[in-house]
Amino acid sequence: MRQKLFYFFITTITIWTSIPEKIFATNDKPKELLAVALKVSGECYLERDKKTQRVRIKTIFFKNDLLYTKNGKMDIQIGPNAVLHLSPYGSVRLSELMENNSKMQISLALDSGRGYTKFTKPMPEGSSYQIRTPTITAGVRGTEFIISAGDTPPNAKAEDADIPAGVYVNHGKVAVSSVANAADEQVVPAGNQIKDSGELIQEVMDDFMKKKMAMFERLNTMREEQYRMLANEKERQLELLEKVRNSRNFGERNKSLEEMRERNRERFK
Repeated sequence: MRQKLFYFFITTITIWTSIPEKIFATNDKPKELLAVALKVSGECYLERDKKTQRVRIKTIFFKNDLLYTKNGKMDIQIGPNAVLHLSPYGSVRLSELMENNSKMQISLALDSGRGYTKFTKPMPEGSSYQIRTPTITAGVRGTEFIISAGDTPPNAKAEDADIPAGVYVNHGKVAVSSVANAADEQVVPAGNQIKDSGELIQEVMDDFMKKKMAMFERLNTMREEQYRMLANEKERQLELLEKVRNSRNFGERNKSLEEMRERNRERFK
């Protein structure tokens, strides 16, 4: 009986230790968050790898894509809980879209125009969402606010063209600093604004900007199941993109090798 128990014990240990480590490994590899067009109206474009295309509903975006509008506007979902409304004659680059161990790092560069950011849920602890204009930086974890680069668009009568450079907070708090002096940070609460007129001046939001806040009532994220489906589709597209890039690199290596051989043949004729 003892011998049988001994063999059973040895067999159990052998099976247990032979199980691949991948089964127990946690999926802590960083991945790229989903960014996708929710609503599109008018002239909206995407620039990627020096190629431009029209944006349509459910167009999936990637890190470093440049999104811009002419006589148009679009709503962009970034991650599971954030929506960015890009007004006419605006441009934004998706500088960072990373998720690692449930923590999200999102960084956007609003080169021109006006953007409305809304979070339907706060981001997980340790996450960050940052959006920069050429002169100011705004950082949040969950809130509603407008940020304006303050430039004058080609059509001065375009929607939201009258919003001056600055940050305008409808809900939550936003940490605002100057690009020139990141250490000089101000926390702007709901109902306040901070205008960029050479120096950052915080004050109570004026009635003109309060009317603009009505936009947030209609901004919302997609259903969770739809988000998961599109996130899986993005992962598939990223895998295909990686294969294409690898095949290009392989072709370039072969070409370089063949050129080297040809030079050697010429040298030793």
